Amino acid sequence: MSFLVNASEEEIISGAAYAAYRRHLETIRPNLPTHVYEFTVADWHYDFSDHRCPHDAWIEKIQIEELSSGPRHEVRKTRITIKLLGAHHDRIFTLVYDDVVSYAIDVPQAMTATISHGDWIIDEIGLSASKAIVHEIKFWCGPDASPTLRIESRDLSFSEEMLPAD
Repeated sequence: MSFLVNASEEEIISGAAYAAYRRHLETIRPNLPTHVYEFTVADWHYDFSDHRCPHDAWIEKIQIEELSSGPRHEVRKTRITIKLLGAHHDRIFTLVYDDVVSYAIDVPQAMTATISHGDWIIDEIGLSASKAIVHEIKFWCGPDASPTLRIESRDLSFSEEMLPAD
């Protein structure tokens, strides 16, 4: 994967990284749930002027749950829910990852207690070898601090909720 998350600034600005990513998405489209593909290619997804775009959103909460079923609650599935404040501070985005296969949060040591995870800079969707959805998000909170979040799951949903106007 890594068409956008690790692309150079030049590749992003020129559009070369986006073009390569869109070509890649077409190759994996048959294996993506329709709603995940639609979220990924929505016109607003990478349009930084659109209030629905997650670029520059801030993490409000990351919740990891172990959902159980079965007579002894022995059947376990992991769900991760992420809530973000949109860049224009007018909505909350919610990403729900169901049936999580793996996840990693990489926070550089350069971050201090006074710095948050920073702004959502870029994200991309791909598939693992087992055909699970892989969502990688890169944040930015300084030149030496770019936390990344990588979640591999069987499903992903995105929603937004408008905040009341002041």
